[in-house]
Amino acid sequence: MQFGGFDVHDATRPIRGKAARLFNQKCHRVALIEQTQFTIRMALRAWVQVNATFQ
Repeated sequence: MQFGGFDVHDATRPIRGKAARLFNQKCHRVALIEQTQFTIRMALRAWVQVNATFQ
């Protein structure tokens, strides 16, 4: 499905699929990060002001 210029194909499928493995080796399922963490560096970084190019 194409929506707003983005090419999206069943984005939930890779998360629920099995992890890659060789032949008969055991594997563990892999999931994306469920909750992000706020970093200190981001809090200390200066933000871009509105109309910054005109200053």
